[in-house]
Amino acid sequence: MSVSGSIQNEMMLFGSAVLLGAALMLLYDVIRICRRILPRGIILVSIEDVIYWIVFGIAVFILLYRENDGAVRGFIVGGIAVGLFLYYQLLGRWLMKWMGVLIRSLKKRLKKAMEKVKIKLIKR
Repeated sequence: MSVSGSIQNEMMLFGSAVLLGAALMLLYDVIRICRRILPRGIILVSIEDVIYWIVFGIAVFILLYRENDGAVRGFIVGGIAVGLFLYYQLLGRWLMKWMGVLIRSLKKRLKKAMEKVKIKLIKR
């Protein structure tokens, strides 16, 4: 394999690591959105976090095993960190802000609808 081919493979691996980091951060945002919709106690939140970190570890292991024969390389870990950071800076904060607005709006509408149902049931 030539030097340029090797560098190209490492760049592809770095890109895969960045995408994996972004995907894992998106997964955590989905968990956070679910927590906003249905609040949970500390025990359930802890269990969810443990499951998330297990999934995170398995995903990183699969990337390392398939693409780099299981060898941990600094640029792969850095790529995952870059993906996490870029997702959070470019999409994560915006997504969580607007999902919060949407969830609050839906909760208000649902509360009003429930009040109307209560009023109609009481009148009968």
